[in-house]
Amino acid sequence: MDDLNEFENNDFDLLADIDDDLLDEGDFSESRFIKPRQQKQFPSNYIKFPNAQKLVKKIDLQAKENLFCIVDGSFVFGDFILAFLHYHNIKAVRMDISTLSLSMHNIVGLENFIKKGYIDNLNFLIGYYFYAHERKGLMEALYERLDFEDRLQVSVCRNHMKCITILTDRGNKIVIDGSANLRSSDNLEQFSLEFNPEKYDFITNFNDKLLEEFKTIQKPITNKQILNL
Repeated sequence: MDDLNEFENNDFDLLADIDDDLLDEGDFSESRFIKPRQQKQFPSNYIKFPNAQKLVKKIDLQAKENLFCIVDGSFVFGDFILAFLHYHNIKAVRMDISTLSLSMHNIVGLENFIKKGYIDNLNFLIGYYFYAHERKGLMEALYERLDFEDRLQVSVCRNHMKCITILTDRGNKIVIDGSANLRSSDNLEQFSLEFNPEKYDFITNFNDKLLEEFKTIQKPITNKQILNL
């Protein structure tokens, strides 16, 4: 994990960061190598919740079928998580979110779903890079909006994982992982959704250690903890 922070700011569109003048230099007409084709940039009004709703309808919750997806820049990964809970009427008894970045849109959505009873306990596992750059911005909003009724914990460490685990009120153990952060990145992304108790338990055990060692919210000792002293 020591080298992960070196890559924590690598959430970028490679071609978007290259000057068009540099791409135009040289004669590609006689070359084996050709100029990369620029992909269409999606304006923010194309990034809509219904894009995620369309996908959740494809999931057969009864059959517990696993899902693998490649999505484009019109897709907001955080919206998919909320649409999944809403469409299938699922309560997340526990939800862990490891992500490199998130947006105010994600925070407000999670706040609404907690208040509406879709999420009981929420744990964020965030990298140092995002925390350092958003300490006076999105991190303040995250604590202010999501830290109520002792439902939230936030771990900050050298973390570059992009993974969500959900324990549902029906006992399902779900793992959603891939390249996508919670917010839209205007890039091609891939992710998978698995009904996988073994994988869920493995990741949750790992998350518990990070949440304990690198927690940023001091919580009162519970009765269970007192009995185990």
